[in-house]
Amino acid sequence: MPRTQPLITPEELQCLLGSAPARGAGWGARLWQHVLHVGAALWLVKGIFLYGVLMSPETASLVGSSRYFWLRGSLELVCLSAFWGAALHPRGRSVAFASMLVASTTLLMDAMTLLALAG
Repeated sequence: MPRTQPLITPEELQCLLGSAPARGAGWGARLWQHVLHVGAALWLVKGIFLYGVLMSPETASLVGSSRYFWLRGSLELVCLSAFWGAALHPRGRSVAFASMLVASTTLLMDAMTLLALAG
């Protein structure tokens, strides 16, 4: 009875079962990870500033109407969901950057409001 050769040698099996090197681990992927961290920090700071504006006694007339509260809350929710949705999508970088731009302008608006109220 002739001896048969195995279909796959142990070396080939180890190569097939071994992990493949990660693609895209260059500077672009690292930059994108930093953008995601900056975006998360941006929304954390935005939440703190927005809380400061909404709880300030000087903005009682502005916040007294529920219309401003709901419009502002909707804007924040849409921007945050667009950012995280785009961050999960492989081709969503432009949407993520656009939502970060909107978030940074509203953060600037909140910071200017707090500075105006403090002065």
